[in-house]
Amino acid sequence: MRDVLNDIVNYIVKEKCNLIRICGNGAGGKSYLTSILIKSLQENGICTNYLCTDDYLLDAYIRKNINSEVTNRRITANNPKSYFYPALKRDISMLKKHFTLITIYQGKLLDCDYRSISFIDGLGTAFLEKELFDLSIFIYSDKDTELEMRLQRDFEVRNIEKSKIMDDFENRREEFEKIIQPLKTNFDVILRNEINQIILEKVPGKME
Repeated sequence: MRDVLNDIVNYIVKEKCNLIRICGNGAGGKSYLTSILIKSLQENGICTNYLCTDDYLLDAYIRKNINSEVTNRRITANNPKSYFYPALKRDISMLKKHFTLITIYQGKLLDCDYRSISFIDGLGTAFLEKELFDLSIFIYSDKDTELEMRLQRDFEVRNIEKSKIMDDFENRREEFEKIIQPLKTNFDVILRNEINQIILEKVPGKME
């Protein structure tokens, strides 16, 4: 795993990737991967910025009243209808131009200069144009692995009832497999998370 991450960091630096998206299934390792890459870059004196597409989700009241064309249940974060894309695209455009911006909800000031590397993390990145980014990374797990990781995170850490986790899981996974997963071919790097190891499935030619 460490070798894979080092290769990605080296590629980011060598190819001067300033805007990077990281996508994949829920509880699949997106945020963990992002945090590791950011930490490694910062340890090498490189400034980083971070945006999460979860901050651009529509209000839960709105989302629960929109049915998915895939599952006929309420939409999840795997559905493009869940996001307010005008705001997300506006902020990404500002990052690309190295403008300073204040993030939604958290109100964090991102002071973006030409030396900084910005990470956009979340399922919402799947529906954005590939050309917006210098590097696109997709990390995913199979159904059983996702459920195991969800139970560890949502039940043991977030104290969410198992019955709710199980009820939501099938809906989320079905949308992921039918909407998000087919889009992984649009990503430069594809990683499969098997909990104890990360399998590298696809890399840019210059990373090989």
